[in-house]
Amino acid sequence: AGERRHTESQGNVGLLGRRLDGNAAKAALLAATALAELGLEAHPKSSGNKGLQLGIGIEPTPCSQVFRFAQGLAKHLAREHPSVFTATMAKDARPRLVFVDYSQNLAARNTVAPYSVRGLDIPRVSTPLTWEEVAALRPDSQLGFSPASVCERLQEHGDLWQAVLTTAAVLPEPPAAARVEEDGTMSHWEQLVAMVWAQVLDLDHVGHRDDAGAEHDGVALEAARVARAVEAFVVR
Repeated sequence: AGERRHTESQGNVGLLGRRLDGNAAKAALLAATALAELGLEAHPKSSGNKGLQLGIGIEPTPCSQVFRFAQGLAKHLAREHPSVFTATMAKDARPRLVFVDYSQNLAARNTVAPYSVRGLDIPRVSTPLTWEEVAALRPDSQLGFSPASVCERLQEHGDLWQAVLTTAAVLPEPPAAARVEEDGTMSHWEQLVAMVWAQVLDLDHVGHRDDAGAEHDGVALEAARVARAVEAFVVR
């Protein structure tokens, strides 16, 4: 069937913090700067809940390649700005840090689309933002846009996400020191489960045989078994 591809030629960098505040704004600006240094223009939006997301318009690209790029970027940001970012999922490993949720670029994952209404007690919309709005974020800022207010924003700003959908940049390699080699023998489901295990155990990588040696061989094999079981269940 071939490799699943992004249908909208869009890469995503998810930034998840405790709330949308000045720390999230700083993280978004630092991430956008890192992307600009690689020749990519990032466009911000709220997730409609607790996060900020950056969208990048790219040409149709295999999800596995986009995932490797986002993972490398996350590790680069965490290394260059350790007081702001973490690439580790576990909440107890990221107090007051912004988690770069690179896993949203796996083929088996999904990301809330712009203008989608979130299923919260008070409906909120995932809303494209201006960089001025991001830079002005403070601890008491509210970016929980209602459906009605988003309609008003469209009248005022137009569709701020249009640039993402009409750009087709070529995805470059991530920063050299943060590149993560792809395990070509792993299915999408195995990549997803291995990624979760690696984040929970705070390992750089979990493959069919982990580079750390025999200590993690059991982890790699068990991750593969779990992935096959999940895939079989979903297909069934």
